[in-house]
Amino acid sequence: TLDVATLRRAVHRACDSAGVARWGLHRLRHAAGTRLVLEAGDDAARVQLGHADGRMVRRYSVAADAVLGQAVAAKHA
Repeated sequence: TLDVATLRRAVHRACDSAGVARWGLHRLRHAAGTRLVLEAGDDAARVQLGHADGRMVRRYSVAADAVLGQAVAAKHA
């Protein structure tokens, strides 16, 4: 069965194999939420992540704004 501990170990093994710092499940979900906001918008992210209202999705929007800001800054540096 796929429980939280099994999933966490799988994510850690994937990180180790990729040679990157280990990510936790919450960080992985947050990264996915941010990506969804960037690619599909707040409403699509809310539905995909299962949030009843948009307040939680705003956390991902803030992270998405930071990503976009960094991209613009790098482009014009």
